[in-house]
Amino acid sequence: MLGKALELFPALGRKLRTAAGLPIATVGLTGAVWVLLWPARLAVAIFPLRRLVRFYGRDHGARVVIPEASSRELDLARQIGEAIAIAVRYSPASANCYPQALVARALLRWRRVPHGLFFGLRRGSDDKEMEAHAWVMVGDCAVSGGNSFDQYTVVRCFSSPGVR
Repeated sequence: MLGKALELFPALGRKLRTAAGLPIATVGLTGAVWVLLWPARLAVAIFPLRRLVRFYGRDHGARVVIPEASSRELDLARQIGEAIAIAVRYSPASANCYPQALVARALLRWRRVPHGLFFGLRRGSDDKEMEAHAWVMVGDCAVSGGNSFDQYTVVRCFSSPGVR
């Protein structure tokens, strides 16, 4: 039965072969990210920022705070970042930077990895509108949203609990 399905949907076969070549931890983490993106998208769509902000961690205002991380924590952050990138690439619905950042923050907090969640703004291409962006950093590792400090002005920074 599976062989017949793979003949009918060759793209599915390629995706399964690619997944089989990944470490099992990456596949499991990617599945978790993929599942978590759905409630994150829903939360962003339903709740205003002021309701969600209490779950972001310690508020530093516009001051940039990037917590230091051990090599083990940086490895975990890279794994989570890779899983987010894979899950977003193969998700049937799009997920912009905001739900990706929420999922990154949730997984990093669950693994007790110190991190910073950043919200930034920049002028749009027509100089009349503003573009917003969210990203998560662990040390010098961009977990989601890329290292966007040179492209966006940080307007809000949150750090994981326990970071000053």
